[in-house]
Amino acid sequence: MTCSLIFGQETKLKNNAAYLEFLGNGGSWVSVNYERIIHYTKTKYIHNTIRIGFSWSTNRWDKSPIYSFPIELNTLIGENHHFIELGVGLTPFIGTSNLNDTIIPYDQKSNYTETYFIRLGYRYMGKGVVFRVAPLLGYVRVNQLTQKRNAILGFGISIGGVFNFRKTHDINDAYSN
Repeated sequence: MTCSLIFGQETKLKNNAAYLEFLGNGGSWVSVNYERIIHYTKTKYIHNTIRIGFSWSTNRWDKSPIYSFPIELNTLIGENHHFIELGVGLTPFIGTSNLNDTIIPYDQKSNYTETYFIRLGYRYMGKGVVFRVAPLLGYVRVNQLTQKRNAILGFGISIGGVFNFRKTHDINDAYSN
């Protein structure tokens, strides 16, 4: 289950969000994310989002740093305050291990792996709060050395805030023309 609390105004959809996501984006323990909401002018029922992020952890074998860069495309379908959220994404993991170290098992001697994931959920936006629940966060991790694929179901929790670089988008008034 992915839950996001993002604070905003009652009927305004802000254009940008920044937040921490715990256990999401392809298995990262925590990631820092930026999301841009793209509003369609012809319909109030569909909004897209583009998310990019950054995460770090350590290799369990030699404790060297591993960096990840989650990228996700979401579509929000709904009106007023209620949306179904559909998304797909990719998280590349880039390590810094000394791959000649004998402590690292052969099938782990790669400093690159990638995870593909899908997201299905519900998002409520209104009364100053955005709340997102995604009961399905499935992903496939690909080991670049062995080409082994692991399918995993997961979840995550996100908390952050929304802001605008430009004018807000009123979901009640913008489509009344």
